[in-house]
Amino acid sequence: MRRYRTELFQAALLAALLAAVALVIVGTVPGSGRRLQHAAPAWFAAELLTEIAAVTSYSVLFHGVFSHGAYKLRRVRSAQIGVGELGAFAVVPTGAGGPALRIWALMRGGMPFPIVMTRSVIHGTILNLPYIAAAIVLGTMVALGLGPGHAPLAVALAPLGVVLVAVSLAVAAWLLARARRSAPRVRWRRIGRDIVQAIPDGLRELPSRLRQPSLLLGAAGYWAGDCGVLIIAFDAAHGSAPIGVIVLAYMLGQLGNGLPLPGGVGGIEPIMLGVLIASGVNAGLGAAAIILYRFVSLGLQAAAGAVAVATLTPTIQRSSRATAREGQ
Repeated sequence: MRRYRTELFQAALLAALLAAVALVIVGTVPGSGRRLQHAAPAWFAAELLTEIAAVTSYSVLFHGVFSHGAYKLRRVRSAQIGVGELGAFAVVPTGAGGPALRIWALMRGGMPFPIVMTRSVIHGTILNLPYIAAAIVLGTMVALGLGPGHAPLAVALAPLGVVLVAVSLAVAAWLLARARRSAPRVRWRRIGRDIVQAIPDGLRELPSRLRQPSLLLGAAGYWAGDCGVLIIAFDAAHGSAPIGVIVLAYMLGQLGNGLPLPGGVGGIEPIMLGVLIASGVNAGLGAAAIILYRFVSLGLQAAAGAVAVATLTPTIQRSSRATAREGQ
């Protein structure tokens, strides 16, 4: 019950923080409040359905990556962990709750820590392949003067810079793993070694895992679905903007998830709005669309994640007790 109360408190904190940010935006950006008051219910329903498709795609990707080889997961268990991870990512600052829930649930299910970390590297890489592809395409288009909209070159190239930094860190981890082959005696050093070693191990397995089409489809479905909610939000707010600009704002907005705020609330919204305004989008329209997107995306992920965790925890505890009795 303590755990459930904590989850409810975190969800309430997220809702209150998001509402506060929305009020600040409406109070400072002219025209946004009027657009929100007249938001189209049919388009709002379309946002909900699109986000459900995104969450489902994430669950498909999670199952395809982690239920493999000697360690299999039932689809229900995969969905509980995957959707619960999305919810924990939304309510815990910096998104640390998502990986923590994943590691705990998979290890309690019998998967060794090194395997969990290796498959986490595969999962993270495949999940972000659509992001990388979009960053390359958008950056190239703006550099060649082909679009999107009036986006400044530095803004359009920013996602590609994030990708290059991530690749550099992966290469550094690979070199570090090759330099440290001996097994440390101290437990926390062994854990650190396993985490670093998981990067080259995961990247080595990546080509064979990419032969499974459902993995790329799941990753593309999640990114396209979640970004699609933002695109639809412009129609809900009775306006429009170039899709390339919306995608660029969405991609750069994800950087706000690294801030020590639940769901990146208070960090993602200004980044998105700044990109939209810099690209020539009406400020009131952009602000209203962002608020609609955030309420649907964060709200659905947090609610579905809470249900997933509430059903996952008792089943894992029962399985652990049954395993302990069998070992006696």
